[in-house]
Amino acid sequence: MFGLRIKIFLAAILLFASTAYAETFNLTGNLTNCIFESDWAVVHPEGVTASIKHCGFAGTLTLEESGTHYNSWTWPATLDDGADETITLNNWAFFETQAQMEARETGDGTTTYTNCKFSVSHANFIGYDHDPEYPTHSDTYVKATTKRTTNYWPYYATDPSLSLTGSQLNNSWICEDSTNTNQRFHLDLGSAKVIRRIYLENYHASGADTNVGVQNFTFWGSNEASAFAELTYATDTDWTQLTVNRASWDEHVAADTPDPQYALVTNSTAYRYHAFKFADNYGATYGLGVRHVELQTEDATSFRLKQGLPLVNAGAAAAAVTEDIDGRTRPAGGLPDIGPYEGQPGLLFSPWLSMPLKFQRTWRP
Repeated sequence: MFGLRIKIFLAAILLFASTAYAETFNLTGNLTNCIFESDWAVVHPEGVTASIKHCGFAGTLTLEESGTHYNSWTWPATLDDGADETITLNNWAFFETQAQMEARETGDGTTTYTNCKFSVSHANFIGYDHDPEYPTHSDTYVKATTKRTTNYWPYYATDPSLSLTGSQLNNSWICEDSTNTNQRFHLDLGSAKVIRRIYLENYHASGADTNVGVQNFTFWGSNEASAFAELTYATDTDWTQLTVNRASWDEHVAADTPDPQYALVTNSTAYRYHAFKFADNYGATYGLGVRHVELQTEDATSFRLKQGLPLVNAGAAAAAVTEDIDGRTRPAGGLPDIGPYEGQPGLLFSPWLSMPLKFQRTWRP
């Protein structure tokens, strides 16, 4: 509970701190599940007994007193290990090489690095959040070449409040029964956005009829209202095809359960209008459709971990912290993750993750 109280206290400080000047925070006790942005200097002063667990320091961290610290990351750090000081860092990640870290040791004491990771780039450690961008849920902002009936409006497939399981009626889009190929699906986000990821749940009806789901596709962007309004499949006037890391979606699993799929978009241009060209389905002789589709931007100020990065499952089990900064169970895997956020299998890397509690304002290394 001490770590939780510290987290709430720091939230109030960080939210109202001035961005013009560096702020200093002197430890007076243990520090757990905290983030300090780049204009904060954190000091563990002499004479104070404290342990740091699962924290992130985008500013400076100075350790002047003996202590054993776990499962955190920092850039940069100064280790003032005086003659009587013994500093032990277990399972830490540094945005510098070990030689650079050792060069910052200013005393004659002992600093021990145990199972630590070193790198010259914070991009090797910290990932990005993907934030959903929803169009207004009406047929003015979401269109398709055809729909089966008014139970299958295209905007049903972009509404995050609708169910991903159970009946397909009023929960998904499907084209008219007379075709199973060549359907455009257009979204108007209301303003230009740089889309970097697509999240899709393919079509199913309580786990059945999965072969109606879309298969091969292309993805496009435009800033022309006339392009958005034109739903003829072969007409690509004023559209720019965007590079995506996949050319087809998988068929939904044969079960009444969410089955999320993702596609990464290589793009740096903001477009207001986006289009999918769905070429075919998985063999159904009638219809073609999706259960849910969501466009996502990239939040580069996030301190959450990206799946597959080396800080995941890289912490020391000896640090008995049972929750992360969001109150989620730690560890979620075999070992805890380094830093304040813990990846939850099927949750942290899914689009249903709640937005982070950003105590920092901006990542400014």
